[in-house]
Amino acid sequence: MQSLQESPLPENEQPWRAGDYYVTNITISEIRASLAALSSDKNQLSAFAASKVLRSQVQDLHSYIVRYGSKRAAITKLIRELVTTKQYDQLQPALVHLEQTIPQYVREPALHPSHTTKLSRSPEGKIRYHIRWMIRHDLPYVLHISGRSFDWDWSENDFLQCLRQRDCIGMVAEHGCSNIVGYMIYQLKKAKFHILNFAVHPAWRRMNVGGAMVEKLVAMLDNRRRTRLTMEIRESNLPGQSFFRKKEFAATGVTRNFYDDTGEDAYRMQYRAYPPNELELQEEQEGNQYVNDENGDRS
Repeated sequence: MQSLQESPLPENEQPWRAGDYYVTNITISEIRASLAALSSDKNQLSAFAASKVLRSQVQDLHSYIVRYGSKRAAITKLIRELVTTKQYDQLQPALVHLEQTIPQYVREPALHPSHTTKLSRSPEGKIRYHIRWMIRHDLPYVLHISGRSFDWDWSENDFLQCLRQRDCIGMVAEHGCSNIVGYMIYQLKKAKFHILNFAVHPAWRRMNVGGAMVEKLVAMLDNRRRTRLTMEIRESNLPGQSFFRKKEFAATGVTRNFYDDTGEDAYRMQYRAYPPNELELQEEQEGNQYVNDENGDRS
C-alpha cells in the first residue's frame, strides 16, 4: 500500500473557495466522530453500523474532492483504502495530511477580497456582482456566511424547510468565479416582498453586496401588485438597522418578544416604492381578520 509520504500531491487546477473548505472540514469532523464511536463501542452490531457510516462518509469526502477538480484525490483514495482494510489507526494522520494541503487563505474559511483576482467594476467604479436565484449546491456557502454573521443563525434544516415552500425564494450574490459573498431569503406576499434572512460575509461588507441585492428586489416592485419591502430586525442589530435606513427603509413599529431564541424585540421596517393599492388593502384586512380570530380563540 502506498504510504502517506509517497502520495502524489499536484497543485489544484483552480482556486479553493470558502464553501469547499467548509464542506471538507465538516465531513472530516464527521469522520473523526465516527472513528471515536467505533473505538469506544464494544458491541459488535453497533461497531458494524458505525463502520458502515464511516465508509459512507469517506466516500462522500472523496466524491466531493474529485467533483471540484482537486488533485488531492490521491489522499482521499488512500483514506478509502485505509477504511476498507480497517487500518483505522492510520486514518488520523491521513486526515491531518489532507487538511495541511488546503491553501492557507481558506483555512479560516471565507475568501477575502484580497485573495481574489482583480475586482470587476462597472464604468462608474462600482464592484460588479452577479445576483441569481439560490440553488441546493449554494447551501454550504450560505450556512458559512450565516454562521459568521449571526449568534443565532438558521440551521441547514431551517433553510431547507423555508426554500421548499412555494412562496419562499432565495438569492445569492456572486463575485468572480462562483465566489458567493452574500445571500437573501424572502417571502412572496400578495402586495409585498417580506425579507426573512439576509447576510453578507464580514470580509465583503461595505462593498455594496447588500445594496446590490436590495436593489435587485426593489427593481421587482411595481404599482399594480407588490409595492413595498418589509422585514423584522433585532433591536440589538444596530449595524443592520443603519444599513437599511441608508437604503430608505423606515421603522413602522415594534413587535415584542419576536425572537424565540432570546425573547428579543424586533423593529418592523419597510421600504415603500408605490402608494398602497387594492391588493395591499386586501392583504391588510386579511391580516387584521387573522389577528382578531386568534384573539377570539384565546378568550
